[in-house]
Amino acid sequence: MEIQFILNMESLEILERKIREYVDKNAKTAEEHNRLLEEIKVLRENVASLEAEKERLGTRVDNMIRIIEQHLGEESV
Repeated sequence: MEIQFILNMESLEILERKIREYVDKNAKTAEEHNRLLEEIKVLRENVASLEAEKERLGTRVDNMIRIIEQHLGEESV
């Protein structure tokens, strides 16, 4: 799962770089440029938050599976 996270972050960095290049070339005003860069920052924070939540939920699921397996093991005894 950690390798997948690294690939996602690398993909995000590539995408962010391409978006920045697009913004640099196509923003009509400095204000629009700054607004778009701020939106990129917010999107990056949202992705990081979602990745953390995914990790937290994965841990929770792993713990639940472990508890169920223990419970099933106790029943078979």
